[in-house]
Amino acid sequence: MTNPSISGLYEIVIGITAADENNLINYWENFGYTVNLSGNLDAETGKKLYGVDSNLHSLCLHNKVTNRSLVRLMIWDKPVNKGLELSPLKVVGSRWGTSLSLDVFNVANHAKDGQATGIPIYSHSK
Repeated sequence: MTNPSISGLYEIVIGITAADENNLINYWENFGYTVNLSGNLDAETGKKLYGVDSNLHSLCLHNKVTNRSLVRLMIWDKPVNKGLELSPLKVVGSRWGTSLSLDVFNVANHAKDGQATGIPIYSHSK
């Protein structure tokens, strides 16, 4: 059996608030991402490109291991709503993204540490 080929550029785009910026950068650094590029748009350009009448500060995070896995954090001065927060994955408007971890226990340990510090963890139970 041959390994499937993955091609193209993959990017997960996440709208965040300025208050969450440092926490989310630290979170993604745990998965090997670093801030590589950043840029700004004024409200007029944000409206033209994204339909959001707000200034935007955008951070592009690259993964140290691969050039195909990018995360973009988009920080709006005036977000249009509060976002999905910790809604279940199957809620209308949600988008799924994946990250490869070589050690599933690493993911579980991060969740356990987050829960111990009071970070809300969404879990689905029957």
